[in-house]
This record gives sequence, structure tokens and C-alpha cells, in this order.
Amino acid sequence: MAPKVIPIEERFWSKVDVKNQGDCWNWTAGTRGSKGYEYGGFRIKRGVMESSHRMAYILTFGEIPDDMIVCHRCDNAKCCNPHHLFLGTHDDNAKDRVMKGRSPNREGENNTMSVFTREDVIFIRENIANGEYSQKELSTMFGVSKTAISLVVHRRRWVHLK
Repeated sequence: MAPKVIPIEERFWSKVDVKNQGDCWNWTAGTRGSKGYEYGGFRIKRGVMESSHRMAYILTFGEIPDDMIVCHRCDNAKCCNPHHLFLGTHDDNAKDRVMKGRSPNREGENNTMSVFTREDVIFIRENIANGEYSQKELSTMFGVSKTAISLVVHRRRWVHLK
């Protein structure tokens, strides 16, 4: 006797803790990810996995355009409630994260790639403004490229510092 084939919709929704429309419907099966962003993973067929929130969107609303991603209104990576999901671009998702205050401050010294301190930037800008040093001299002084100095002087870097 052949094994019973369970429809994909039934198989998927059996792994979701469905509640009221306003509540998060959490994925109850396996997850992947890290740092509090564990997304559910649903095996569509052998060798083909899809994120659970994307699958919830597809089953409810249809296909996802190639240039779009599925975002969460609730910011709960395990949530599969279609009413909490919306389509957006990566840029939309980043703006949503910033608007909700979930984006870490990576300005100035909080940026791990920064080679300057706040005081360095003030010094560079003041000394260029008053003609004390050239960008070349400052680049030698700080051991960085002239481009790095130019980006600070022209406020392409450290733009938050007036």
C-alpha cells in the first residue's frame, strides 16, 4: 500500500500554532538563524527548503515577485500569521527596522570600521578649515589615505557630526 500523501497546505499549517488574527502564529518545527532571528524552515520536497514565513505568504497570497521579500510587521521571525506579513524590498525592510528603533547605532566610533575618534574628526575639519594642514599632511599624521581624510572633510563620513 502506498503511503498517504498529505497536501502541502495541511502539512505546513500543522506546524504553525494558529491563534487569533491579531496574535503571532509561531512556527513550531525546526528553525535556522541566530541572534534572536530564528526563522522557521519548511521542506517543500526533498532538497527544497523555504522559510516558514515566506511559505505562509505564498499559501495565502500567491507567489512572491523576484525583487521582493516577505517582511514581518510584528518583528517575530517565527511568526507565520499572513496578516503580520507584507511584501517589500530589502531597502523597505531596513527602513522599517530603523523606524521601529531596532537598528543598532553604527555612527562614528560605534562603527567597528572607524579609524577616527570624534575628537580626530573635529581636529581634521577645523585644521582644514583654517588652513593649518593639508589633507596630505593629515593623512600622514593619522596614517590613513588622503581619501579617508577627504571623506571626513567633505562630510561623506561622520555625517552625523556637525
